[in-house]
Amino acid sequence: MARLFLGIDVGSTTVKAVVIDQANSIVATQYLRANGRPRPTLLKAVKALGFEHDLSALAGFGFTGSGGEAIARQVGGYHVNELVAQTRALGAFHADARTVIEIGGQDSKFL
Repeated sequence: MARLFLGIDVGSTTVKAVVIDQANSIVATQYLRANGRPRPTLLKAVKALGFEHDLSALAGFGFTGSGGEAIARQVGGYHVNELVAQTRALGAFHADARTVIEIGGQDSKFL
């Protein structure tokens, strides 16, 4: 059985979740509007992913986003600031890129 990892972005307007395998290949995703209710939306996203894959033995999971830190503390998860996450991903997957423009529901970033 492949080792799976769950990444969750709890933003100001949406919840995004991704399951990847140990080769960093995307296995499944969820993208849901939170409508001001990020925690119930997160549960809905994880349940949907659980219908697709066995998440009971995740090798790891982590959070990012404006709402991710509080939830990570509640569930004993790992939180990474979204700017740090974006720059790490850029370095790992697109090291030749020099500019990132990220437009979120709460703010925008130019890296």
